[in-house]
Amino acid sequence: MSNEEYDERGNCIYFKTSYGNEIWRRYDERGDLVYRKSSHGFEYWNKYDNNHNLIYQKGNGGYVEWKEYDEKNRLIYFKIESMEGHYYKYDKNSNCISIAEAEFNQIKEEIEFKRISKKRSYRFEIMDI
Repeated sequence: MSNEEYDERGNCIYFKTSYGNEIWRRYDERGDLVYRKSSHGFEYWNKYDNNHNLIYQKGNGGYVEWKEYDEKNRLIYFKIESMEGHYYKYDKNSNCISIAEAEFNQIKEEIEFKRISKKRSYRFEIMDI
């Protein structure tokens, strides 16, 4: 018996890890993963926008996260329940150039990424806002 099962669209609907944990998955008609459950009792429900970007996830243990995307499908906001949110900024080439931590929609701290060589090395600077 295989450790994996697939639906008619080729989506993995079941698998068993090498540690014995079993995972079941359900997909919507567009192929987006909308539900998953493990043999350890964890369950997650997902919602997507029209571009198949994950915008909401809820877990049975109280876990909740939200995501927002811009018109180029780049992540611009990420928040986990009971934690600060994060805003992301991009340059014209879609490189992430800063991440700002926010609490109650107020920026607390921002990290800017500055390119210092063509090898894509980055230096991090924390800016007071």
